[in-house]
This record gives sequence, C-alpha cells and structure tokens, in this order.
Amino acid sequence: MKEYQIYKKYEFPEKPIESPFDLVSQALYTKSVDMLNLEACKAEIAEVFQFIDLRARFNILQAESENKILVTYTGFQFEGFKFETLDEIEKALKNKAFL
Repeated sequence: MKEYQIYKKYEFPEKPIESPFDLVSQALYTKSVDMLNLEACKAEIAEVFQFIDLRARFNILQAESENKILVTYTGFQFEGFKFETLDEIEKALKNKAFL
C-alpha cells in the first residue's frame, strides 16, 4: 500500500477501524492465542505504526509548507503537483527553499 493510501485509511476512515491491538489484547487476556491470525495482526500493527510515523512527518512538512499539502484519492498534492510519498514532498520543499 502506498504512503498516501495508508495515510487516508487511518486519517479519514470510511468505517470504524477494528484495532488489531484489541484482538491481541483479548487473545492474551483469554489465553487463546491459537485462534489469533498472528501474521494478519502483525501486518496490521505494522501498518498502524507506519501511519503514526507518516502522520508525524506529515505534520512537520505541513507546517513547513504553511499548510499547503493536500491529501487526495490519487496522492499528496503540493502547489498543484502530485506526489506519492512524503520524501518527494520534502525534496520539493527543499528545492523551493533554494529558489
């Protein structure tokens, strides 16, 4: 999944997000980890942490861009240009600073 897709999934959820943390917590509490789809939970938890990292980076870049970064269905947008990653936006901001 691309960065902007992960960002949209958790920042603007279309439906309530079932937390993999709740599933793991319940499995530990009931001592029934054999019913837990461990690989799926690991992947979802990793994705949640990836979103948290993306959100922190987005906040920094949004402040640096004076709130000009948008999130669309096709990617991030900054000053009319589309980007798929925050690294690309960071480079654009650095290049703009040299102009």
